Amino acid sequence: VIPQLKSYEFNQGLQFAKERDKFIILHFFSDNCIHCRVFKTQVLTDPSVIKALNNSFVFIPLDTMLQPELGEYFKISIVPTEYFLDSQGNTITQYFGGMSVERFLYVLSYFTNGTYKKNESLNEYVTRKGKSI
Repeated sequence: VIPQLKSYEFNQGLQFAKERDKFIILHFFSDNCIHCRVFKTQVLTDPSVIKALNNSFVFIPLDTMLQPELGEYFKISIVPTEYFLDSQGNTITQYFGGMSVERFLYVLSYFTNGTYKKNESLNEYVTRKGKSI
């Protein structure tokens, strides 16, 4: 059985995350962006990624062409951009640009293992992992 990624509309996702105490990922993309298409077809279809997202995150895809007001509100200048929020909707950090499966799983671990609470930025955390991702 191939797992399916659960995704939510903006308001529904914020409410669901609050009720379930899950992190929120606002995934800003555009259909005319090559890196966004690669992320969608290669990363978001990976069973390990789907499992990690469904277990610990509320995934909210936001097309910047169809929902420009949210892109403007979050000051999105490049896509793809992942905005990471806590379960109450407060911004923790963001990550710009495309990622491999390995890098995205490592980025997700920054939140699930509690590193985000420490004095280490997501960028430092990913850089520490180095070129192996």
